[in-house]
Amino acid sequence: MSIKNETLAYKQRKITIRTEDGRALRGDHFTPQSNLVRAGVLICSSTATPRYIYTKFAQHLASMGFAVITFDYQGVAESRTIPLREDRASKQTWGRLDMPAALDRLHHEHDDVPLFLIGHSVGAQLMGLMHNRDLLHGIASFGSSYGYWGYMTAPYKHFVWTMWHIIMPAVLPILGYTPTRSFGFGEDMPMGVGADWSRWGRKSYYFEREFADEPGFQALNIPWLSLVATDDQVATPQSARALQNFYPNAKKEMRLLEPREYGYSHIGHMGFFSGERRKLWPEMTDWLEEQLGLS
Repeated sequence: MSIKNETLAYKQRKITIRTEDGRALRGDHFTPQSNLVRAGVLICSSTATPRYIYTKFAQHLASMGFAVITFDYQGVAESRTIPLREDRASKQTWGRLDMPAALDRLHHEHDDVPLFLIGHSVGAQLMGLMHNRDLLHGIASFGSSYGYWGYMTAPYKHFVWTMWHIIMPAVLPILGYTPTRSFGFGEDMPMGVGADWSRWGRKSYYFEREFADEPGFQALNIPWLSLVATDDQVATPQSARALQNFYPNAKKEMRLLEPREYGYSHIGHMGFFSGERRKLWPEMTDWLEEQLGLS
């Protein structure tokens, strides 16, 4: 599918999403200029990543006829509404409260079309915690995997081992928040996020034992396309496969993206959604079209 001119093909407005625990999440709502919505898409961000990273991709989707919501998790970017040291949010909070609240908002706005979730990294790890996952028609992810340090590529995995085993356990109780920005990972976050992140990442089974009794991981039975860049140091095919295996009843597909096949020298863990790598986008948008039976 060719990428068409998106100028004036979409509308965009800021929204506030209320969670069950009373927090206000900041988001953006993108719709086609024509107001003819074919499907809804919720984009769930990577850890420590502000929602503006996904704006170009969301605008492109809206120009294709999709309604899209992007949002910041509790404690991140514009959803940091209380001091980090006072914020009790965790990654589990994101999966149990933030993602469901954003999906409910998308459903409220567009209750007559199929709804999809696009997850980047952690954005497709926690779907099993969503109480309203049955609203979803399908899932597409990029760079989503188990964050176990041993699955990552060297030498990066040795840096992450040090982070998870030494640095995070030492600094979190002292600082009272996760100093992600200092380590080049993006936005600073609440302490509970870093605690989940490092605790899970130290184990080859990641969060499996913590969530073994959560019914949502078994219950998810919709189509799921997982895209993994071959030069991603974080999400390798092995770790992406481990994540999909924890959702045994999902209708899973995995595709590897080789940068040179698209004329790029690098994709990595963050590159897919960049406007500079738009030639990658049809891998996901064509799949969405197929799910709608419109390809």
